[in-house]
Amino acid sequence: METIDVVVVGGGVTGLAAAAAIARAGHDVCVLERHPRPGMDTSTRNSGVVHAGLYYPAGSLKAKLCVEGARDLYAFCERHRVPHARCGKLVVALDEGEVSGLEALKARGEANGAEGLEVIGAGAMRRREPDAAGVAALLSPNTGVVEPERLVHTLARALEEAGGYLLPGTALAGADMTDAGMLLRTERESILAKVVVNAVRGPRVGGARGRVVRDPSMPGRVCRTRAVAHAPGERARLSPPEPVGARPRGASHQDDPGHGPRRADRPSPGQPPRLRVRQDGPRRLP
Repeated sequence: METIDVVVVGGGVTGLAAAAAIARAGHDVCVLERHPRPGMDTSTRNSGVVHAGLYYPAGSLKAKLCVEGARDLYAFCERHRVPHARCGKLVVALDEGEVSGLEALKARGEANGAEGLEVIGAGAMRRREPDAAGVAALLSPNTGVVEPERLVHTLARALEEAGGYLLPGTALAGADMTDAGMLLRTERESILAKVVVNAVRGPRVGGARGRVVRDPSMPGRVCRTRAVAHAPGERARLSPPEPVGARPRGASHQDDPGHGPRRADRPSPGQPPRLRVRQDGPRRLP
């Protein structure tokens, strides 16, 4: 049985990003992903829209995280060269009776912190999009799109570079709370985790669904999260995606001369890896 600081259940965008941040904070972390490669569910089955924060109620946590998350996502994509486009969006009023709705949406978006919102007339709207039909539109210049598979691929690489472990093909079979932490069971092994982050839609982890887990020794907090599928529409022509898991990533890591090897046991071809945590790793949770 392996013992580790944090286990993240679910290798989509949410789980990978959380795990990479936890690893950068100096904690041993692994991601359990039931599919052969990460991001095969919601994270790559959506239109890839980067929302600007127009629709959530002002002052809500969703509104705050949407605006901040869009800003951080664009910055991440720039740094790591993930294909994306800040192409903007038009919310169209088909007749004069809908223009007041655009004004209300603009006010809500501005209250949420969305920048550059502008109600434009039919002429300006058609100059941006000749096929648009309506009398006015709300222009949201910071709405955009991202290539989902490349984003997942890049987050998985960021996790590995930070020293985290990715275990594809590893479904969570069960979990039990113990005095030492949460004991997680997969088909091949048991893993004792001091903190568990549930980054999947729906399933319970040891009966702790929806519970926020706070640990004073962690920088910030770790909690259950849920990936949200974007609404359809708003596509941009981006470069072809680099397939996620194009090479067998498993949980393998390159040897780090300064810190020793970080890797899972290398499985036989076609077999998922097992977790093997090096003993001289980052500072562990007390």
